[in-house]
Amino acid sequence: MHKALVCKELHGSIAKEHRVGPTTVSKLVGKAKRNKEFYSELFGMQAQAEQKHSEIKEAIATMVDQDTFLDSVGSIHKTLVSKHQLEVKPKDVHHVLKNEMQMSYKKITPLSIRANSVKNLVLRQQFAMKFLDLLQSKKVIINIDETWLGMMDFRRMKWTPKHSTNSVPQLQLSPRITMILGLDTSGKVYVCLLQQNSNS
Repeated sequence: MHKALVCKELHGSIAKEHRVGPTTVSKLVGKAKRNKEFYSELFGMQAQAEQKHSEIKEAIATMVDQDTFLDSVGSIHKTLVSKHQLEVKPKDVHHVLKNEMQMSYKKITPLSIRANSVKNLVLRQQFAMKFLDLLQSKKVIINIDETWLGMMDFRRMKWTPKHSTNSVPQLQLSPRITMILGLDTSGKVYVCLLQQNSNS
């Protein structure tokens, strides 16, 4: 608007410079001519938006520090409105998450509650060292693992800060369907399905 009203530049060149349409430039210039307080109102709206984004950012940072599960933008928006009494819109929440806090909406990595305990970390290290020794002797090794279908938490994605873990502990349900899978070093696969109930 300064270039159009003061510097007398053409609307087309201004629009091209700022990557907007000439119609947008004309509308803004018209509003500035009709309303003498247009500049102060414009900067006031910008200041209000920055203040609102700052409040959203502070509230989400508190939720991250408290290890709150950051679900969809809609659920975060409801929490900000009900718990933090912030009058914000979902698009403002998404803007702060994505652009200001550099967070990503990623798939959750299921993790056992004791998966990264000190004992399990040491056992995995010892297994890896022994496994490498056995591979050198050209022995066929069958690796058997068990998994199951039955959980309480079906959430698959959540917002998470950059460079932070995205794992969520999950509880088991009973009855469940257990799948036992074996894989040897020659490439053969062995599969067994078992249906378990509370009595088995």
